Amino acid sequence: MHKKVCAMLGAACLAALGSAQARWQAQYADFPNRMRDWYESQTTTPETRERLKATWYISCCAHADTVKAHFAVGKSNGGDKWFYQVEGTKEWHTVPADTVQAGIETPTDEPVLFVDATGRNFGPVCFFPGVGRI
Repeated sequence: MHKKVCAMLGAACLAALGSAQARWQAQYADFPNRMRDWYESQTTTPETRERLKATWYISCCAHADTVKAHFAVGKSNGGDKWFYQVEGTKEWHTVPADTVQAGIETPTDEPVLFVDATGRNFGPVCFFPGVGRI
């Protein structure tokens, strides 16, 4: 089952991230404070930091950009495995399990995926499928 949803606050594609740095964009000022606060307060999991060997990588928003993507979840053996497809591409990628933070409400009730923008090619670092998506 493929559900089409768009992550807010991101128009970047993975291919365009390269060595780009996550940065404040002027249009973010138009978003409500509660939305900006939510994005700024999200953190990576200890498991993600361990896998990346990057204890400094705490804030999702400070080091990553959100991407517009389609999401799908596969259920097998009682577990969930998430996949994403960046809009405008055909390839599906696996969301690392340690980045999935289920049960956390997102500002738009849509899934939000943060992808590394430090140039280290860490890929997805934070994923919030939203409440009731699993």
